[in-house]
Amino acid sequence: MIKQTRQMKADFGTRGRDISLICASIFGVAVFLSSSAPLQASELALGNYGAVAVDVQSSLTHSSNIFRNSDEEEDTIFQLLPRLRYRFDQGTVRVEAHAGVNVIRFDDFDDNDAEDIKSRVVIDFPYGDYDEKKRYDVRLAGGYNERTSPNDSVQDITQTEEIDLSAIGRYYVSDRTFLRSGVEYLDKQSQSSGYDDVERIEVPVEFYYDYSEDLSYGIGYRYTDTDVSSDTTEPEADSTDHAVYLAAVGQVAPSVTVEIRVGGQERQFDDASYDDETQFFMESLLSWVASDLTTVELSAGNGFDTTIDDVSKETFFVEVGVEHQFSDKIRALAGLGYEDVKYSNDRDDDQYTVDIGSVYTLITDQLEIEGGLRYADRDSSEDRSTYDVLSAKISISYLF
Repeated sequence: MIKQTRQMKADFGTRGRDISLICASIFGVAVFLSSSAPLQASELALGNYGAVAVDVQSSLTHSSNIFRNSDEEEDTIFQLLPRLRYRFDQGTVRVEAHAGVNVIRFDDFDDNDAEDIKSRVVIDFPYGDYDEKKRYDVRLAGGYNERTSPNDSVQDITQTEEIDLSAIGRYYVSDRTFLRSGVEYLDKQSQSSGYDDVERIEVPVEFYYDYSEDLSYGIGYRYTDTDVSSDTTEPEADSTDHAVYLAAVGQVAPSVTVEIRVGGQERQFDDASYDDETQFFMESLLSWVASDLTTVELSAGNGFDTTIDDVSKETFFVEVGVEHQFSDKIRALAGLGYEDVKYSNDRDDDQYTVDIGSVYTLITDQLEIEGGLRYADRDSSEDRSTYDVLSAKISISYLF
């Protein structure tokens, strides 16, 4: 789970800005859904054109509260995701991609059954160790994804179609200073009745100084434009965000790496019926390799977002996760989290989460089984948004 220093310096800041995804627990984002794992011996080589492979991920989840509201309806959900994966890694270009269909079936509430398309492609250029001949690097990424999942903000299972595109690059102005900039785009189209479409464009501009070979300090500015398209809700929560911050990325100790941005941010609404907001801004991730077998990650942040029911929100979160390798076959995952979410409609939520899980490798790099439990307790100023949820999940991943 830990990010190596070199990878962090190349990739930092390119993660999605959706706070709800950043807040996902360590168990929820564990190994099975990663498309960056290298393909293995079962891949089909395409000569000079890369290699392809097929994997299948399946899971069975029982949730005590599938809609995330005070009704606390329970159900069992089965998911099956076959994917075609592609890798090209020759010379100075690396390409990783996957595409598949996630089949979702609910035992009782089968109105929410879905077949969600999943896809992603990431291109790195130039790829490899940085040297004086490589004064720049660029990461291009994009995907089309359909999502059917519970939504804490609207207390419902929602379906969305999302297109995300990004182009982020670095350019070394001198041997020790570099500029990082680009653009990130997200178009979220709601397919569930009664919800809105949200489009977001984000442009970061950051200037860094390499304090050492492993650590860089910088200053940055981020511009974000959010547009809500609604046929029924007025006024729309269209907004423009400005964030100014200090940043650090890299290795601060032999076993500790960080990625942190801290500063201030302002959200300006297009419609005067909303009050502009000024808050502190933070994105941070600290990874500690406690031993050869144990990794600890601490993340915290505070940022603005806009829900699909046309409500602006500010989310502060803190979470800590631990991964321990008991043997070549078994590793354990555990996490604790807290988030405070303030909405523009005067709703205020606090949530505590606990996650535990384990992964058993039956065939190295090919077949894994994972199981775990997640408990969340949400307290809200609105009765319908006050609830708890306990979910148990078992999943299996096989690379052909």
